[in-house]
Amino acid sequence: MNYWRSVANTLGITVAVTVLVSVIASMAAYPLARIRGAISSFLYMVLTLGLTIPMFVSLTPIYLLLRDLGLLNSYAGIILAYTVLNLPLGVFFYASFLKSVPMELEEAAVLDGCTPWQVYRYIILPLLRPITGTLAMFVTLHVWNDLVYPLLFLSDPEKFPITVSVFRFIGTMDVDPTKLFPAAVMGTLPLLIMFIVLQRQIVAGITAGAVKG
Repeated sequence: MNYWRSVANTLGITVAVTVLVSVIASMAAYPLARIRGAISSFLYMVLTLGLTIPMFVSLTPIYLLLRDLGLLNSYAGIILAYTVLNLPLGVFFYASFLKSVPMELEEAAVLDGCTPWQVYRYIILPLLRPITGTLAMFVTLHVWNDLVYPLLFLSDPEKFPITVSVFRFIGTMDVDPTKLFPAAVMGTLPLLIMFIVLQRQIVAGITAGAVKG
């Protein structure tokens, strides 16, 4: 299975996608949640419409786009594809959360001389930690368990994530329990260990987000 290489690939892709989605989605959601008007409402609706698009519908256009950009069979390509796929969820999470945050906090920071970037950096980002933990859990589960995107966009065995390595190890012609069950355990074990180690932070983030406001 080239196990450790596959686990390292999966961890790298998952962390990169989670960071990109958190940063881009939070920066997009902040003005959408604060600016009241027809344009911001329309942009928010367009972004959240991405939640209704099935993943398989977007496979062909994303594949053609990555091919034209020369990003097929590359870490950058698969990370970009996953980031785009999860951005609507991130914008929805952050915008919904920010709408419950009182604007008086930002107004006080502006009166103290903060620029818009400083307000976002020192006021908004710390408030987003609980919802970021919840979003990271959703993104991690999605990226770790997905088979379709890496199977389509990657062809180098050295770049395969754990799901593709398990799939190739089991084979497609028959089902051998002596391969299936150990491979399934090996594929989910790193994710299980990570959630056991970080369970307090995950539960704290979900709980803080639930009682906000």
